[in-house]
Amino acid sequence: MGIREIYEKKQNIKDMTTKLFFQALTKFLAGLVLVGALLFVPAGTFAYWQGWLFIALLFGPMFIAGVVLLLRQPELLRKRLDAKEKEGEQK
Repeated sequence: MGIREIYEKKQNIKDMTTKLFFQALTKFLAGLVLVGALLFVPAGTFAYWQGWLFIALLFGPMFIAGVVLLLRQPELLRKRLDAKEKEGEQK
């Protein structure tokens, strides 16, 4: 394996990690907006401290777990983000 192949492989891994990062970030932000809307629209105000506490307790650990998976086991994060069922019906 030459220097060029090593460089191309490294670049390909970097591109896949960047794509994975933006996929994870998009899903995280979409979930944050959805949960925020479900909490604060019925409340009629953003001054709902229990809603902010719930969001912090739900999304704080989720964010930390996502960063750890991205840095240490990106393949596992990729599998976690792909939530499609392989089997059409559960047994």
